[in-house]
Amino acid sequence: MGMGQYDEARTYLERALSIAENVDGDNHPTVATILNNLGLCFKNLRKYEEAKPHAERAVAIREKTLGPTHPSLADSLFNLGDILMHMGQYNEARTYLERALSIAENAHGDNHPDVAAILNNQGLCFLYSRKYEEAKHCAERAVAIKEKKH
Repeated sequence: MGMGQYDEARTYLERALSIAENVDGDNHPTVATILNNLGLCFKNLRKYEEAKPHAERAVAIREKTLGPTHPSLADSLFNLGDILMHMGQYNEARTYLERALSIAENAHGDNHPDVAAILNNQGLCFLYSRKYEEAKHCAERAVAIKEKKH
């Protein structure tokens, strides 16, 4: 998707958010889904400061409405961690990614593609923080999962 398409998607998502908040209330899971997608749009536009509050709000709503172990919460935690990683906030990003990993492993098992994706980002955070052994461990585990799936 090109940058112009993300701008267009953002416009539609902002309209959808307004409608969902009016119809379902501010703390409905549908609102969280739209916020999560808005955060992804801003991230893909490299507008990380704008992406972060949407992702944070999606996490808060999903945790409150779906509970602390729901796979959709893991998705939002992953997205917030990814945004923070792009902002250079590696320690904070790893905190969210660790929570996402725990939920994903419990929900899907240790060899699920979502687990590999989270491990990949954890590894990048370790790499950018110059924690090479931890980065290597995450990368090896992510590759092993991906190789089992193919």
